[in-house]
Amino acid sequence: MELLPFWRNFSTAQRTPRILILVSLTLIILGLIPLYHPFYRYPANLVVDHSSKITSSLSYGTTTKYQKIIEQDDEDTCDVFIGEWVHNPDAPYYTNLTCWAIHEHQNCMKYGRPDIDFLKWRWKPKGCDLPIFNPYQFLDMMRNKSMAFIGDSVGRNQMQSLICLLSRVEYPIDISYDTDQNFRRWKYTTYNFTLAAYWSPFLVTVKESDPDGPSHTGLFNLYLDEPDPKWTTQIENEQFNYLILNSAHWYTRTQVEEFKIAAKEGKKKGKRFRLLDMTQAMLLRPDGHPSKYGHWPNANVVLYNDCVHWCLPGPIDTWSDFLLHMLKLEGRRALEESLQLK
Repeated sequence: MELLPFWRNFSTAQRTPRILILVSLTLIILGLIPLYHPFYRYPANLVVDHSSKITSSLSYGTTTKYQKIIEQDDEDTCDVFIGEWVHNPDAPYYTNLTCWAIHEHQNCMKYGRPDIDFLKWRWKPKGCDLPIFNPYQFLDMMRNKSMAFIGDSVGRNQMQSLICLLSRVEYPIDISYDTDQNFRRWKYTTYNFTLAAYWSPFLVTVKESDPDGPSHTGLFNLYLDEPDPKWTTQIENEQFNYLILNSAHWYTRTQVEEFKIAAKEGKKKGKRFRLLDMTQAMLLRPDGHPSKYGHWPNANVVLYNDCVHWCLPGPIDTWSDFLLHMLKLEGRRALEESLQLK
């Protein structure tokens, strides 16, 4: 699959084949709050191989086996983004003590949050079911592949949640090219799966025009027809299989329609965009924000009550349920297309 740009002048698109875009959408995110916290390398000797415990949802075999997979699952006809939260006594699937990827401002348990009931919920779509994220299945599907998260701190929050969920299977090693904390790379060696993060809050080229503007937060010029080269050059060189663009800032301004137009045009050229729409689910979970539990009570912090990011563990873990579901649907669609060509 190829990357169809949101921007018409993105000429590098033709040189980045086999890329599927999944766009994270959370309309309640209204502002940019750049928080810089370092990741820490986890010991490579803790890598564990569980690859034999689960097989890919799309095993290779006969056409009959493929057809059976397609016929047995009609979840692609269900809108999984419409539903409700139901009790899940088995959650959470990791803790703030077992996952190194949790940034301080997301570590709600460390800073004294007294309740844990907000962790005991899962998303139930109306008319179908959404399986809990299976880390073995995800890593098996991602074997010999690569995935990049591109966007702001909410997208990074999503990626950290994914790393924590995958930690039940394997701990990645840091393979970053340099020490820049905004551009990181990890590798799951057992599965030869590369995970990367690229900081680009607006996705397009940005120049600060007045660092000391009227609100003392800075004024920026955004060049809407120029994708940010900090990430576009990287994906051109790396040839990632999957890109996840976190663009909540744009989806609060009519760009949903632009996405639909881009997806329609892309379909004509054999390209695919997919929208990971978390709006309804997360509007129902304000209890999942760190609020005052992202720091010690008397700490001198810029963001005293954090209603932007999500506690880890927390409701954002469900985003991986959606992500794996969409990846499986893409696999089934690919099978259907291959069967139609035979």
